[in-house]
Amino acid sequence: MAKRLGTQTIVLDKHPIILSGAGIVGKKEGDGPLSRYFDDVVDDEYAGEKTFEAAESRILRDTFMKALEKSGKSSTDINLILSGDLLNQCTAASYAFRDVDTPYLGL
Repeated sequence: MAKRLGTQTIVLDKHPIILSGAGIVGKKEGDGPLSRYFDDVVDDEYAGEKTFEAAESRILRDTFMKALEKSGKSSTDINLILSGDLLNQCTAASYAFRDVDTPYLGL
């Protein structure tokens, strides 16, 4: 899958392939001119969670699961998740993917 060069560099042995994509957005984006391109719109800014951080993790995880569903693959078919967020240095992304059977690399 990949070769490690040093402690923080990974060289992929094949070019990455994007099999599918998904977009889950908040109410404001859902009300905008691009709304038809999104897979889901979350009306509740907390996405049913108690905190904004938990909501961001949930939305990221749900988006991954939607993209996975659209690809026709299972999480074990995916070699690596490359993801990040702007919340506390990948905290939301780390929590989003902790129970997924796919390696995660934070960006």
